[in-house]
Amino acid sequence: MQTIFSLVGKASLAAVNTLLPWRCEGCGVMTQTRGVCGPCFSQLVLITQESCVSCGLPFLVSMADGAQCLRCRQSPQVLKQLKAVFVYNTKSRLMVLRFKHRRSFALLPFFVHLLCQRAQTMLKKIDLIAPVPLHWTRLLKRRFNQSGLLADQLAKKTSKPSVPALLKRVVRTPSQGMLTLKERHHNVKNAFAINKRHKACVQEKRVLLVDDVCTTGATLNACAKTLLKQGAKEVYGLTLARVPLEAL
Repeated sequence: MQTIFSLVGKASLAAVNTLLPWRCEGCGVMTQTRGVCGPCFSQLVLITQESCVSCGLPFLVSMADGAQCLRCRQSPQVLKQLKAVFVYNTKSRLMVLRFKHRRSFALLPFFVHLLCQRAQTMLKKIDLIAPVPLHWTRLLKRRFNQSGLLADQLAKKTSKPSVPALLKRVVRTPSQGMLTLKERHHNVKNAFAINKRHKACVQEKRVLLVDDVCTTGATLNACAKTLLKQGAKEVYGLTLARVPLEAL
């Protein structure tokens, strides 16, 4: 009987996929499975080579594990380590924006799978996971925090504790888009605070902050400073995309 139901279920799913086929979240072409088609995946520039331990920028030449880029050596970073999955190029930007603004949640399992692959070593070190928060006015408008979704699913997949409301954004900062590096850091200074009910849970803990895109690291570092002031032992960062050096 169980076999019959299984066959019926598979037949029903096949019929649904025939009538309502999936579409690639990167280009819209019809596919057999949810997520991203092969050609779109090939246009993602995955960060597989060594990268700066502090800001996540890929090195152009082979470097020792744990090396920093020149900028980070000149201006010490707060994060213990930062990693990103792929370079923020035309294709990855389209996918991130579809997920962020058009609610293409079919991309979520795909993104979380890539995050897990990229951060295998890092995930073994951390004690809890938390997202970079949105200001409540932006959250009200968008109705969800894309970083919160990524952090929640990453925590479930890795069986790590998740604290979705660990941080709050207490200042509604202007968009960072057209700001210089110095202006970006000033823009998010004192913009974050820890939720009082979660203060105890960060004491002597290694926290992993999750965000969708890292441009200069200003936001992640501002969040990390807040956590370290409240007693966190170390703060790590993990993002989907990293804006390349030439675009900064």
